[in-house]
Amino acid sequence: MAAKAISGANDVEVQVGQTVGAIRLANADVLNIADNAEVRLNGQPVNDEYVIQADDTIEFIRPAGSKG
Repeated sequence: MAAKAISGANDVEVQVGQTVGAIRLANADVLNIADNAEVRLNGQPVNDEYVIQADDTIEFIRPAGSKG
């Protein structure tokens, strides 16, 4: 089973059972995730301790007004 992680125009499939924080660390370069990126799960805010479930969509969003 898999889930999807998105940052900007980039996306990857990720394995379920990992925390958002683990996905952030493992995919920081691939997805070009900003250090201060907010995380949304299926559109709702979550923290880095959330454990990914099947068919989740995790989106790393650069806060409004930040450069980069």
